[in-house]
Amino acid sequence: MPKGKIEKTGNYLRVGTWSGIKPVEYRYQDVGEKGHTQRLAGKLKSGKWITYGWIFKLRDIKNRRKSTMAILRSLKIKDSDLKKFGL
Repeated sequence: MPKGKIEKTGNYLRVGTWSGIKPVEYRYQDVGEKGHTQRLAGKLKSGKWITYGWIFKLRDIKNRRKSTMAILRSLKIKDSDLKKFGL
């Protein structure tokens, strides 16, 4: 399970990878094909960028899109975690 939380927001599933840390700046980046999975990068006071979270389209998870599922697995998110959100 990631360090942060998982929440369903509209047509998206948001996965936090850090908790208790507040970046000073944020950026969204498409990962892979445009319009699908997005990485939320956070810039720390030190100037270092971290992956603060991920945003996945629910449709990509339901359809078991290969790249989406690979990132979810790398975050140690199991099918049982996704079932809590009806996925």
